[in-house]
Amino acid sequence: MIQESTVREIIDETIQNTEIFLVDLKISGGNKINVLVDAIGGLPITDCIKVSRGIESSLDREEQDFELNVSSPGLDKPFKVFKQYEKNVGRSIRVVMIDEGVFNAKITGVEDPKISLEVEEVVIKSDALENVKKGDAIGLSQEDIKESKINISFS
Repeated sequence: MIQESTVREIIDETIQNTEIFLVDLKISGGNKINVLVDAIGGLPITDCIKVSRGIESSLDREEQDFELNVSSPGLDKPFKVFKQYEKNVGRSIRVVMIDEGVFNAKITGVEDPKISLEVEEVVIKSDALENVKKGDAIGLSQEDIKESKINISFS
C-alpha cells in the first residue's frame, strides 16, 4: 500500500512556493488516492492538474498500481484546515461550536490561530453563545469549532 506520508511529501514539494494548499488526503484500499487542494485566490483546474501530474510522475505504477483523484473541496463541504478561513475572509459561514451552539457569521479576519467573526445570527444558543447577539465581533480558534462551512446564498 502506498504510504500517506509519501504522497504528502510529494504534494508538499509540488505546491511549494504557490498559493495552493492541501485540504485533505485519503488513501483507501486498492491504493485509491483522493486529494483535496485549494488556493487562496481560487483554484483553477490547471492547479489540480499540476498536483496530479506531480504525484503521477513521482509514483511508480510498475511498483504499485493506484487510482488518483485530485479536486477542490465543494462549497458544501466543512472546512478542514485553517487556510480555508483565510481564503474565505469576507464570506458568511455557519459555525457549529464544540458545545453544539450554532451561529452564522461573516469572517472578518484571520491571524493564526484566531478567526475573527461578526455574528449575523445565533441559530442555537449554548453556554459559549449565551450572551452573543447579532453584530457582535468574536474571536475563535479552530479548536472551538466542531464544524464550519460556507453559507451558500442565491440572492
